[in-house]
Amino acid sequence: MTKRKNVVSKMLLLVLILTLISCCFLGSTFARYTTGTTGSGTLQVAKWDVSITGAATGEAELAFGQLSPAMKAYESTPRTHSTAVVAVAAIEYDLDVNATLTFTVGELTFKNNNADVTYGEGYDVDDLKEVFSITFYKDAEGNSPITIEGNGTFTTTLSGQGTLNIYAKVTWTSDTEGVTGAAADKRDTWIGANVTTVSCTFEYIAEQATQIPA
Repeated sequence: MTKRKNVVSKMLLLVLILTLISCCFLGSTFARYTTGTTGSGTLQVAKWDVSITGAATGEAELAFGQLSPAMKAYESTPRTHSTAVVAVAAIEYDLDVNATLTFTVGELTFKNNNADVTYGEGYDVDDLKEVFSITFYKDAEGNSPITIEGNGTFTTTLSGQGTLNIYAKVTWTSDTEGVTGAAADKRDTWIGANVTTVSCTFEYIAEQATQIPA
């Protein structure tokens, strides 16, 4: 009988211990339902991609090849002769914001075998600037001229994705205001003997013009 009581007592003690352990689990680990997850926020940076390729990149000199005056005699209208239309630059862009492109043209400069021109016989640099001029275009055929403002710049807006092509040609105008016919022929001859190169510099700057969000 005593042995049976001892067994029952041990079983009751075991039940009590298991009950206490269960209460500990229920009070801590299984006290509530919880659900967890992780997340992230993403910012997309507006794309800015402008590249300039071509014969003149950034600030550079562009060679137009050789040029002579027109060979015909003067007949009351100014005689002109031009180089071929030459590719100056291809400006490729891929943008999420607009850009303002400023294309700046430097003044024509004149050299004689890489040295400064020695002026004389009544001619100076202003005579050369009357004779030679440069014209810019948006197409290789010279059908879409670009207007250069008085300060020597052309400004346009670049939007989305595309390519802006710039072309140019140099023109030799023999007959100018007050100098025509035989006098113009004499000046052309002096230029041919004293000027070997005509140069012009170009500069391109693209600047952000809009923002996201507006």
